[in-house]
Amino acid sequence: MTLQENSSYRGMHSNILSKYIIKEISSIFIICLFVFTSLLFLIRSLQLADFVVNKSVPLWDMILLFSCIIPRFLEFAIPLSLLISIILAFGRLCADSEVVVMKAAGINLARLAKPVLLFAIGCMCLTFIMTCWLRPAANAKFSDLMFEMATSKANSGIVAGIFNEVGDLVIYAKEVNHETHRLNHVIIGDRIDAKNPRTFIADNGDIVSNSENKTITLRLYNGLISEGFLDEPKITSFSVTSLAINPNLFLKKKEDSKDKNEKELSLNELLSLVRKNKPDNIRALIELNNRVSFPITCLILAVIALTLGQQPARSVGNWGLSASLFGGVLIILFYYVLFSVTDVFCSQGKIPTIFLWLPNICLLGIAVYFFKNIYTEKWNAVSINLKFLSSRTGRL
Repeated sequence: MTLQENSSYRGMHSNILSKYIIKEISSIFIICLFVFTSLLFLIRSLQLADFVVNKSVPLWDMILLFSCIIPRFLEFAIPLSLLISIILAFGRLCADSEVVVMKAAGINLARLAKPVLLFAIGCMCLTFIMTCWLRPAANAKFSDLMFEMATSKANSGIVAGIFNEVGDLVIYAKEVNHETHRLNHVIIGDRIDAKNPRTFIADNGDIVSNSENKTITLRLYNGLISEGFLDEPKITSFSVTSLAINPNLFLKKKEDSKDKNEKELSLNELLSLVRKNKPDNIRALIELNNRVSFPITCLILAVIALTLGQQPARSVGNWGLSASLFGGVLIILFYYVLFSVTDVFCSQGKIPTIFLWLPNICLLGIAVYFFKNIYTEKWNAVSINLKFLSSRTGRL
């Protein structure tokens, strides 16, 4: 066999091996992705179910609401599913001694890493699409739907002839026209500032909503404002005045939608905001760093999972694979905790935004350490060394 034929032969077998490993990983990955996404969706849907039922949300709006929360779950489920699927796939290959045969044929860990990294690149691209395009678009759509429901609730939820409680506001209107959004003979008690309560009395008013700024305003005409307590009230008259109302009050939600605006921006909008270089754009800069750094974890987790999946055949049926799965979950939990901590500290200005990459750097250090020890055969399996370490810790 000539050198050229030998090279072609090896290349053909390398392609067959890569397809085999990718097929093994992808089948488990799809199952894991479905399971993790379903669990996350179920937890969130239980929180939304009560809201949807109590607010009598139409069926189509309900479907849109639930579909808008799926991208944010996929963003977290993809790296986790990648980690678990690679560990399980190589655990199965080790259990059937297929990895032993591969090593005997001269296929080392570096060659096994090629199809794994190829699959991880696909997951990274998918996660990047989620973080940079789909999730922001879904967040924006979710916010729009919530505002539309708040506007509808503001227009139809104020009942004539009774005192309607809207957060710290109490709204009374003798007559309400839900078609024109006009209120007649209006009394509003404002207790937002407990030290300076206000009472508005007006002949009539309008409910005005602004979908662009997501604000709802009560515009009052021809009336009086009483400020302070009854013993020393300060009374002023007005021909026109406005009272801004948080839309979330109509939905009985505590969070303010404005706090999440940067999560609704497209990548181009976010880049434009960061280029302005204003001090109050720190959240936009953090969001941009997170959108770029988070998908890269797929590549690092793939290397960690590859090393965790290397098991002596005799240990797979016992606790080797379980220990590897447990170790993998601990590593990804460590990453998410460190990711959240750095995000909070950067938001408060306690650390520079460069520290947002600290979770990735720590994860990369673990990946390099594991890969080096498995590649040089200093370790037979990561799980064995974890067991050894845990036994030594128990003795201490």
